[in-house]
Amino acid sequence: MWLGTQHVSFGRNRLKFCARSLPRAHAAASVKPLLTATAIFHREKAMARSTVNTNPNANLSLSGDARRRMRNQREGVVRGYYNDGHGNHGHCSYGIGILVHRGPCTPEELARPLTSAQIEASFANAIREAECAVLRRVTNQALTQAQFDALVSYSFNTGARGANETFQRVDSGDLRGAANSIMSNTYSTQNGRRVFMPGLVSRRREESAPFLEGQ
Repeated sequence: MWLGTQHVSFGRNRLKFCARSLPRAHAAASVKPLLTATAIFHREKAMARSTVNTNPNANLSLSGDARRRMRNQREGVVRGYYNDGHGNHGHCSYGIGILVHRGPCTPEELARPLTSAQIEASFANAIREAECAVLRRVTNQALTQAQFDALVSYSFNTGARGANETFQRVDSGDLRGAANSIMSNTYSTQNGRRVFMPGLVSRRREESAPFLEGQ
């Protein structure tokens, strides 16, 4: 796994690592990223501890190719704050797909500068939490590398809570159902309305594909 510029291999200790508290990647006092799996993380810490020795996916981590694809193609790199919808719509985000808060950015946020180090640190931490979300929730079904990569990408984008149904279907062995669950999630809630996001269609197609192979 890549943490900034340092490659760290957790191996058998990966789930033990996920069971420990993960520090937020506060890029600076003025940067307050909302990381994808934080809401669920502490509630499932005990479950992670109990599955360290039994989880068939304990040695998996996001592949280098998948990480580069997420960074450069699926998310993209924005050197500042932006709204993830079109124009002044969507939710305030920054860097590489890191959600700051629901609703558009304020003018002050849009003008706030960010360094490359802040952006990369927040991305690495968000990837780490997405990996841990998959490892905590998929404890019975053995995943291929492609399936693990797809779930990390999906959880990174939706948050662990948003990926809950997909996690459940995968862990029960309902892989086709998991693929359908992923493909159906192409909407964003903006100002209380569900808005179709065309840019998510190709991403969801790629994320669902590993669960249809051999079906």
